[in-house]
Amino acid sequence: MSKLSVFSFCGSPRQDSVTQKAVVTLVDLLKSDLPILHTYMETPRSTRIKGCQGCQMCFEQGGCPQTDDMHTIKDKMLNSQIIVLSSPVYFHNVTGATKDFLDRVSFFSHTFELRGKIGITLNTSASNGNDHVAKYLNKVLSSMGCAVVCDISITKQGLTDSGFESILTIDKRQIVRSISRQVYPISAEQEIMYRNYCDLYHRRSMTQYELAYWDSHHLDTYTSFQKLFLAHVDNNLAEIKSI
Repeated sequence: MSKLSVFSFCGSPRQDSVTQKAVVTLVDLLKSDLPILHTYMETPRSTRIKGCQGCQMCFEQGGCPQTDDMHTIKDKMLNSQIIVLSSPVYFHNVTGATKDFLDRVSFFSHTFELRGKIGITLNTSASNGNDHVAKYLNKVLSSMGCAVVCDISITKQGLTDSGFESILTIDKRQIVRSISRQVYPISAEQEIMYRNYCDLYHRRSMTQYELAYWDSHHLDTYTSFQKLFLAHVDNNLAEIKSI
């Protein structure tokens, strides 16, 4: 039987935050319908992530000279089929911890490192700012290659516990339908990015690391990003029967 792994990053610095509660609840709901074997949850309190120093080593060599937990975190991401990226809204943006995390994996966008994976975004706010953060989280996950099947926004103002779980139950159904029916939404922006990077590759206008990566993975051989994505969908995802 197929087994899935879920990687979650929750950017809230608070212990027992609403954002973390939402992610944990969502993953628990998904477990009722999907064969999830492993779940990985990273937060600013559970892991050590240093801020990006702008040295460009990740783009030039595929790695970072800083010593922290990012190497292990990246392995967990790459070994998971479902990626959940979440943050509370801080002044109409993601938290600083979320930005530090995303800066450290930004080079994934030049190689579509998360191609073939399902993306889910989740944001929470006291009253407003959700739309901006939802669009940003969707954009960065999409740029790294994910098919984002659900963007979840939760506004805490006036929300009861039953309403909280009701929202997540509805979103869970959407996610399960997309996965079980193999509906992987690929955006027009992803297609444009793919064509642009193919052009850079053919003009050899990438770093040596990026050129070598594209060479070895034959990323330019597809007629669309959608076909690239479908060719890399994990068997554990592809084998899940329609629900």
